[in-house]
Amino acid sequence: MLTLYKTKNERVYEKLKSLLSISDCQLKRTENGKPYIENSDTFFSVTHTGDIALIAISNMPTGVDAEKIKPHSFKHILKRFTSKEYAEIDGNTIKFLKNWVVKEAFIKMYGGTLAHDLKRMEYANGQLNFDGRKADCNVFCSDAEGFVYAICTKSDIPKDIKIITI
Repeated sequence: MLTLYKTKNERVYEKLKSLLSISDCQLKRTENGKPYIENSDTFFSVTHTGDIALIAISNMPTGVDAEKIKPHSFKHILKRFTSKEYAEIDGNTIKFLKNWVVKEAFIKMYGGTLAHDLKRMEYANGQLNFDGRKADCNVFCSDAEGFVYAICTKSDIPKDIKIITI
């Protein structure tokens, strides 16, 4: 089970709590800042970019990330990417954003940090590798309505994934 919601980037955690019927005291954070629901088998991830936010809810660990499509200066970040990624991105903003959101979604899924894990990842030819091996997750990456987004999850990703606007 995986459900993806889109909403305005305002009161996002209030909307999440409403979707899940939970209270403030049930929301906790790991030492790396990953939010989770105490004593629950429901997993979620939240991202925001510009005036939109996405909320992914699943019965398995899940991460979601999104970036608004706009010109980005990413040359300084590419130094931390592999030569395969660098060649695949080839200066293309959309390709860079897709690479970036997949990595961020993976980090959110397992609760790591960008500072520690960025150099441990490679996303090339549609496959995410972590520490030199295929990452243990399913990846979905797309663009819609002016933003690029990715989901990394341990659950199955529906072939016809839909974004539910709330």
